[in-house]
Amino acid sequence: MTKNSDWSLTPSAFGGLEYEILGKPSTDVITIDTSKGKRNIYVAANTGAKIVKK
Repeated sequence: MTKNSDWSLTPSAFGGLEYEILGKPSTDVITIDTSKGKRNIYVAANTGAKIVKK
């Protein structure tokens, strides 16, 4: 696991979390800014994550 990855973010456990996507370093991974700083999170379809363009 890389230093800036945060696998503790579990949106479904909290009814959904919303973040601005800052980057996409690899397939199914996006970069967001959290209270812990910039983090990469895994957002593949099987995770239940939803990417919504505004």
